[in-house]
Amino acid sequence: MKKVLVVIVLMAVGAAILLVFRPWTDAVQPEIQKEARVYSHKGKQIHEEMFFLENPLSSDLQRVHMFYTAMERPAVILVPGGGKSSSDFFQAALDGAQDFVVFTFDPLGRGESQGVETMHGKEDQAFLYGVYRYAKERSNGSVSIASFSFGIAIVAGALADYDMSIDVWVDWEGPHERTFIAHLCMESREDMQKLSLKEKRIIRSEMLKKIFKGTAPGECANDEYWAEREAFYSVEEIKTSQIQLYVRLQGRNDHVHQNFSDHALEMVNKMTELGFTTRLNDGPETIVYTEKSIVEFLYGPFDRVQKALDVIREYYTERLGHFHNVQCPLSLSPQ
Repeated sequence: MKKVLVVIVLMAVGAAILLVFRPWTDAVQPEIQKEARVYSHKGKQIHEEMFFLENPLSSDLQRVHMFYTAMERPAVILVPGGGKSSSDFFQAALDGAQDFVVFTFDPLGRGESQGVETMHGKEDQAFLYGVYRYAKERSNGSVSIASFSFGIAIVAGALADYDMSIDVWVDWEGPHERTFIAHLCMESREDMQKLSLKEKRIIRSEMLKKIFKGTAPGECANDEYWAEREAFYSVEEIKTSQIQLYVRLQGRNDHVHQNFSDHALEMVNKMTELGFTTRLNDGPETIVYTEKSIVEFLYGPFDRVQKALDVIREYYTERLGHFHNVQCPLSLSPQ
């Protein structure tokens, strides 16, 4: 009898420890300081709810915006790039709310969020998981995510670390590992942009060798820092069941790297190699690209956020009725 009691006590203590140290409970976080607005946009009433959610790792309050015309629709989370915040998505969120429940947020230390900016590390990744869980509760349960530029690090890290299942991940020109994030490990972005495509490839090849040997210069040398922020490696920890479709949006003239698009080539090929259903822009699904073959599929100038919403809208249009066994009344009008 004493042994049974000891076991019960130990189990109770263990459960208490898990509750204390586990960053998430089964309950979705409550909104803090909630406000609401209504806009008239393209003939419809768009509702916006603004509130804060607590970051589970830092305990800072972070701003979240939710836009919708109706709740029983798929949720779309827009993830900002380096130095950006929810304010970059206001107009696009109004447009997207015609068909979706759209969520935007301010990463740590940006916009109206508390805390110190972590440049899309574990804290921001944990917060995205919180937004994801909230989005599932406030929509029809289907969630897609669009990341922009360095927002790729937040999405890849969150999917790798947490139990998240999404329909579509749209990745706009995301720098997938440190040489692309840190401008080929050079002192400035401007110095990198002065190089020819051939020079960029040569320098990057040299930097990758130095990283492997542990002799990389400057900010590229900090392996511990980059371990949280290199999507190219984080995606190896994501199960194929977690993403139904990965779409890379890439222009011929990248917003940072100009005509250097090897990050798109490598990211799409990596996701394909891992077994995900993939697509580059409007190209065929799940094919492997080369430096030569990728060029014909790259976009000219385009609206990055609108195109991301179009991709997600197209996905639900084609699969409406059998994904998640939901019927969602999309307007499905061409944008």
